[in-house]
Amino acid sequence: MKILHSLYCLIDVIPEFPYFLMALFFVFGEDISRARHVLAVLFIYVFLGILSGMLVKYLTKSERPKQHYKISIISYDVPSLHTLISVGLVSFTYFIDPKYAVALVPVGIIYMQSRVSLGYHTRKAVLVGAAMGAAVGFMTGYLLWKITLPEPVEVLFVVLVLSTPLFATYLRVVNYRRFKACRSK
Repeated sequence: MKILHSLYCLIDVIPEFPYFLMALFFVFGEDISRARHVLAVLFIYVFLGILSGMLVKYLTKSERPKQHYKISIISYDVPSLHTLISVGLVSFTYFIDPKYAVALVPVGIIYMQSRVSLGYHTRKAVLVGAAMGAAVGFMTGYLLWKITLPEPVEVLFVVLVLSTPLFATYLRVVNYRRFKACRSK
């Protein structure tokens, strides 16, 4: 149980880590133009997912079971952004390759469970996040997968989708106390 709790804490502190690794594996295992397009559309998905999640948080302003963040808009409960992005990636990835989507299902479930187990979200917030993520992921995959973006735009989005997680992780690692505090509970 302690290992599972540590995994949940790791998900809380570095939520993008497994997806960042998968993106890197994908880049090195695919044709460069296909990989560039996938990562560019992935950036659009993540941007739309976070934007829609923040909008719902702002509109609902529901309190979390346990305060976790000090930034006002993300301090609200509904929807769980961790869940929105992780579950949405399953439906988004379906348009790239269904076998990758199937492989991501357990990751999405673990993310959902982590938010409730750590007490940072209610079940409602996790379910709303999962539904929103599935919808945004499906729409992004369905509508944008077949659209060809100009190469400079794709390159910019690839740089953003790969550098943003590194920057966010750096900021969180600087604040390593959060992981230590979570693990000590």
